[in-house]
Amino acid sequence: MTAPDTVDLDDPATWSADLSALITDLVPAVPAGLDTASDLHNEASELAMYDDQVREMLAG
Repeated sequence: MTAPDTVDLDDPATWSADLSALITDLVPAVPAGLDTASDLHNEASELAMYDDQVREMLAG
């Protein structure tokens, strides 16, 4: 069972409004054809600058 305040990264319904808005804004910058999320750091390093912001939103 999942706690009510748990964020499931595979379930956008559990995301905060701030996280959802940020991800929605960043989606157009994601290159097509990625195999894994870790490829974002290799192919689209400009997205890596958002890592700390996303981690802060997920903290706690």
